[in-house]
Amino acid sequence: MRNKLQFIIALMLFVTATTNKVNAVVTLPVGFSQVLVAGGITAPTTMATAPDGRFFIAQQFGQLKVLKNDTLLTQPFMTLNVNTDGERGLLGVAFDPNFTVNQYIYVCYTVASGLYNNVSRFTASGDTVVPGSELVILQLDSLDNNYHGGGHLQFGPDGTLYVAAGENGHPLRSQNIDSYLGKIIRINPDGSVPLNNPFPGPGKRSRVWAYGLRNPFTFAFQPGTGKLFIDDVGEITWEEINDGTDGGHNFGWPTAEGVSTDTSFDNPFFTYLHGTADGQGCAITGGTFFNPVTSNYPAIYNDKYFYIDYCGNWINMISLTTPPTRTTFASNIAYYSVGITTGLDGNLYFLSRDDEALYKIVYSVNPAPAILNQPLSRTISVGYPVTFSVTASGSATLNYQWQKDTVAISGANAADYTIPAVAFADSGNYRVVVTNSFGSDTSMYAHLTVTANQPPQAVIDTPLTNTFYTAGQVINFYGAATDPEDGVLAATTYQWVLVFHHDLHVHPGPTVPSGANSGSFTIPNTGEKSANVFYRLFLIVQDSEGLTDSAYVDILPNTSTITINTEPTGLTLNLDGQPFVTPYSVLSVEGMYRMLNAPYSQMYGQTQMMFTNWNSGGPLTQTFQTSVIDITYLANYDSLQLAYSLGNDTVFCLDSVIVLDAGANYTSYAWTDGSVGQFLSVPTSVLDTFTVGVTVVDILGRTGNDSIAYVVDICNSVPQLNNENVNVYPVPSNGMINIGKVSENYYLNVIDMTGKIIMKNEFVRGGEIKTIQLRPGLYSIQLISENRKLLLQKTISVVK
Repeated sequence: MRNKLQFIIALMLFVTATTNKVNAVVTLPVGFSQVLVAGGITAPTTMATAPDGRFFIAQQFGQLKVLKNDTLLTQPFMTLNVNTDGERGLLGVAFDPNFTVNQYIYVCYTVASGLYNNVSRFTASGDTVVPGSELVILQLDSLDNNYHGGGHLQFGPDGTLYVAAGENGHPLRSQNIDSYLGKIIRINPDGSVPLNNPFPGPGKRSRVWAYGLRNPFTFAFQPGTGKLFIDDVGEITWEEINDGTDGGHNFGWPTAEGVSTDTSFDNPFFTYLHGTADGQGCAITGGTFFNPVTSNYPAIYNDKYFYIDYCGNWINMISLTTPPTRTTFASNIAYYSVGITTGLDGNLYFLSRDDEALYKIVYSVNPAPAILNQPLSRTISVGYPVTFSVTASGSATLNYQWQKDTVAISGANAADYTIPAVAFADSGNYRVVVTNSFGSDTSMYAHLTVTANQPPQAVIDTPLTNTFYTAGQVINFYGAATDPEDGVLAATTYQWVLVFHHDLHVHPGPTVPSGANSGSFTIPNTGEKSANVFYRLFLIVQDSEGLTDSAYVDILPNTSTITINTEPTGLTLNLDGQPFVTPYSVLSVEGMYRMLNAPYSQMYGQTQMMFTNWNSGGPLTQTFQTSVIDITYLANYDSLQLAYSLGNDTVFCLDSVIVLDAGANYTSYAWTDGSVGQFLSVPTSVLDTFTVGVTVVDILGRTGNDSIAYVVDICNSVPQLNNENVNVYPVPSNGMINIGKVSENYYLNVIDMTGKIIMKNEFVRGGEIKTIQLRPGLYSIQLISENRKLLLQKTISVVK
């Protein structure tokens, strides 16, 4: 029964979340057809092709299925215990470049607790996994939200493993290279750090390849060239394809989405708008370079990048020229599709979450009709309507003729055939013959069973339809179901499903309990910030003979308007990490948490303006819940009129306790870290150079500002290297830096604070005192042994 109910749920989502889907006709260039390869693939997320041609298909609920010789194997390769809340689950799969020898396969999945995603290596034994072979090679950042987790995996042509990580609802972390969120990560197959990654240093930054991404759902490498395209799902306006071939790029999120004039960001290679017009969509969920070894596709399709949109239900392609040229390739394909790839046979393959199926796009010079989706057998109560449907491809014009058994049904000449009220005499087998000038194809039989048994009736008593919610609110629900033959149905037959609607597409909602006639769930107060949302709660019930009924209610958001402004107006404020020129107003769901930030300093024409305070008080960056009434947040800025000094640049010892005093008798204080008090405790636990500043306002309303640099040094202690005292001195000092004697030979690297390599792999003999000259700035000094092990890393500051 559980599998049957799951099918009903998928069918209901299929019907309620799309418009006129049954009658949609797949549109492809002449000669191309969409062909079903395999069905029965529940909630697919992605797939990868083994060197021998097998497809390994990831299902969100933790099963990794194997498609072998166009047959979906009954036994999964493996089943993982995963968390499936929202967009979590089994998310990525990749084969080791040396798979034919070592049989290593890599997956990314959300651990059962939902706290984080793991990247793990497993060993294959034929079509199944070797028990106990899991080796976790990378643990990604904590997951606070159930969306934008990423998880796509693929090996680059250099043999390193690339991992996609979304920003998980924390936009600002996309710009922080010490976080994995909003990044493409690059690691060796054992999880170690490649030496030529773009951001040397300790911790997570050493594994970051590219940053400033929102939700890099997929990415792909071009065979031969190694070109890397990153498919980044946008927020309100733009979808992006970013060129990440070279490491170190910053693609701008959340400050920039789409093409930006800010030269500090790298613009996308290609973008497309949200919408329903040709070439527009809602979410880019797959991309592949079409450079197969062999293919019978026409040559014009070679060296193109094909990409797929989740709710646009199309496949488009772009040239690799600059600028790229877009061409519509396929329309009205199988709905809610993901994971497009180029197969070893030279055909395009993709997965459909609605159809729970794998499809391929094939080419023939004589495009006779092909049945893509077969009619389904049905059991219908007498007097109720039934519709049989097919979708077919082939050159126009397609002609349809439905048959009962082998007898043509008069007037049944469309892709759908409906009997308005079935009678017992209508029981039998139905099929359709599709013809065009090139040939014909006949569907499989669908059997109609007409039964006297009447279906049950599902009723949702609570909540009422069009109930309004506030984010964070607990929603209680209650339903009832009766059946003419069975009477009151047992609560164990109830299946509840909650679907989150956003704009023109849907997402899984919070998990709701089934097997009961009542329950509750909590509306999230973090996550999607748009007010163009609602929740739809389904109740599906089933009687003893397998007939079903369903009901649903929509739960709509209470909203209010947030306005952000500055004095003077026209400056920029950041709402949820995105910059907006003031004044700016936006509709928001009441109770949703939002983040507001005022830049410490910005230009107003030719005048530098400093933040002084919010009208409502609080630090520069603050988190608030959307009010039940419209509200305005005003940030005050002023130019400098007051001579003011915070003090001199200085040196502090590691792990000392330091408190800076901005001075008494000022009416307001605004520190660069967002604090608003007279005193500021500064961190001294990291060897580094820091800058901190403060803006003050006196009793006459005059504004002053100053900043200082302070260096945290180890003072009298020295780092230990193989029981040797190795001095890197003086710190800080003039530009002359001396590195003391080391007993073994080593390579010297010097990297500045922007990641630029100043000195790379300079050989130094053991016992030599090394002297180098550096300009003012912050540097990382690295000593690497001859066998490429890190011997010493130290941060120094030159402040001459």
